[in-house]
Amino acid sequence: MMRDILSDILKELDRIRDRVDKLFEEIPIRREAEEICSNVIETDDEIKVICEIPGVKKEDIKVSYHDDTLEIRVNKKEEELKEGARYILKEIKYGEFRKKIRLPVKVDIQKARASYKDGILEIILPKAEEVRGHEIKIE
Repeated sequence: MMRDILSDILKELDRIRDRVDKLFEEIPIRREAEEICSNVIETDDEIKVICEIPGVKKEDIKVSYHDDTLEIRVNKKEEELKEGARYILKEIKYGEFRKKIRLPVKVDIQKARASYKDGILEIILPKAEEVRGHEIKIE
């Protein structure tokens, strides 16, 4: 008797777990930082940030810098479907995405430059003079 009750409880818990798992599969989870994939490379003289941002016009990308943090904002606009057209599969994400990258050193933001070509955003941030490595000559 007790064994049957316990078995029924475990079966019901399995059904509940399956329903909860299914629910979480259906909820769209937005992970903005992951939508902008990037590499950050440091050399003696600069920080180089490379971001993959395919399918976006240059005008829809904004880059700003504040408090040692680089922020990249992208507005990826969805193309309009022709009348009568419908999606069979829709995996491309649209909307506004942001990524904040905390820089490990001070940079000379006045000398920063950025370019965007073939879906790749490249930002060059020269290090501030006080953090650059300097060789000391021995006399």
